[in-house]
Amino acid sequence: MEELKNLVKEKAGVNDEQANLAISTVVHYLKQRTPGVIHSQLDKIFEGQTLEDSIKQQVGDLGSEVKTRAEGLAKDLKTAFEGAFSSKKNS
Repeated sequence: MEELKNLVKEKAGVNDEQANLAISTVVHYLKQRTPGVIHSQLDKIFEGQTLEDSIKQQVGDLGSEVKTRAEGLAKDLKTAFEGAFSSKKNS
């Protein structure tokens, strides 16, 4: 955000407080007009991250979450099948 704040200060000829107010006003305006799923992307862009890097990070995080949940499901299924088959063996 420092990079953007410095750019606003330079181009608009304003101080830190005014630049921060201008940036937060634009962020608020954009968030009111975009879907909620985009808000974290906007925050990251205003923090200085590129949209591409932000999306890559989000996809990576999603991939990790899917992997973790799939591993948990596989473990639960294994336990369920083992329980079902062991009860049939004992019958």
